[in-house]
Amino acid sequence: MKEYNRTTKRWEEPDKNGSLKKPETCKGKKPHDFVLLIPQYINRQHLPFSKDQVEEYYAIEDERKMMNEVLDDKLMRLGINQRHYGGRCTRYYVCSVCGKNKYEQSPTPKE
Repeated sequence: MKEYNRTTKRWEEPDKNGSLKKPETCKGKKPHDFVLLIPQYINRQHLPFSKDQVEEYYAIEDERKMMNEVLDDKLMRLGINQRHYGGRCTRYYVCSVCGKNKYEQSPTPKE
């Protein structure tokens, strides 16, 4: 697909060498230094949290998901099909050097 080149002011084929994706390495060709964060939709005032507070937040979220699964199973035994979806907690990371965002799903909690 052609791209518009602003310097020549023409539509051209993209270079085979160039890539629009973010690089896999950080500045200086070093690996990213990802730091665990509380999601932005929860931390709307952008308050600073310590590493211990962030880990505690994710531990509580995992415990909440586990409790929902147990309660859903009890309701299923009564014949009520009311499931809470989203059984896994998403962990959010950001590189402390370049600011690249990354997220990953935690494994499904088991008893």
